[in-house]
Amino acid sequence: MNMHEHNSHFALAARHALSDPHALTPLVLLMGFLGASLRYALEVALPAQGGFPAATLIVNIFGCFTLEIINQYVGRRTQLPAPLVKSMGIGLVGAFTTISAFSTECLAFLQAGRYEIFAAYMAATIATTFIAALAGHRASRALEAHRARKTEVGAAR
Repeated sequence: MNMHEHNSHFALAARHALSDPHALTPLVLLMGFLGASLRYALEVALPAQGGFPAATLIVNIFGCFTLEIINQYVGRRTQLPAPLVKSMGIGLVGAFTTISAFSTECLAFLQAGRYEIFAAYMAATIATTFIAALAGHRASRALEAHRARKTEVGAAR
């Protein structure tokens, strides 16, 4: 068996394994581990300065953008197995983003009487995560249009 045949056999076996609905659980666990690890690394790299939780805001913005691309483009327009795509959204992005940290941080600001930071953080999170999701949606459409153009050019040759 040459290297190309070996790689083709491996790719076929991997695709078959990932198409099994039971593959979702270990994939979600793996992706969740990766997402939580990335989130922790960002928290360490960007500790709250002046009490403002920039790391939480960043992960939630990036997560909203990324989840929209996964749901709108990767999940609908690629040939990746469904369990792999679903584990990317549930595990990777789900463990990376955090509504619970956002909520507890807001509550802590209220309890400490830091109403200005509470209001700014609340408004910034809601506005920027919505804008990020919208940007992800538009990026997905642009990726889809680019892919369609490449397909048309390839078919015209």
